[in-house]
Amino acid sequence: AAPSDLVSEISLQGHRSDVRAVALSPDDDMLASVSKRYLKIWSTRTWQCIRSTRIGYGLCCAFLPHPGGPHVVCGTKDGRIVVVSVATGECVQDIDAHNGKAVWSIAVRPDGSGLCSGSADKTLRFWSIKSHATAELTQVRTFKLKEVVLSVRFAYRRQNSTRKRKKTAQTLRQYATVI
Repeated sequence: AAPSDLVSEISLQGHRSDVRAVALSPDDDMLASVSKRYLKIWSTRTWQCIRSTRIGYGLCCAFLPHPGGPHVVCGTKDGRIVVVSVATGECVQDIDAHNGKAVWSIAVRPDGSGLCSGSADKTLRFWSIKSHATAELTQVRTFKLKEVVLSVRFAYRRQNSTRKRKKTAQTLRQYATVI
């Protein structure tokens, strides 16, 4: 394929400032995006914004599977972790997590039981779901590093089927061509 065939322009209508991060839901049905003020959740079937929640200056986001329905976890420039219900768009928890320093990255555990956050405060913090009824997070461990933490990830077991990978690739291609 020609190099120009591999480039698609993506523009999330509705954000009034630069999009800082996007996350695709585990079932590929939703896409979350964060910007200077808002978390927006988009349907990948209709490409319409289905939720818009003011969270402050969002830098990262991830979907958190939950028995009561999915939630989106966002890291902010002022060091907060914000948990938002996809069903209602309401903020269910707002934690001053990193001493006022930017939360650059969030990764959800492969089993969905918690997450990890990395920050400009030079810490890596681990969180577990304290209450499965409300998706409330509680901090369980902190690692202090000598440098700022820009990215965190968990290792996943290879359980992702070829069919699932193809669906994800197809969803992202559709998103790039619709917008």
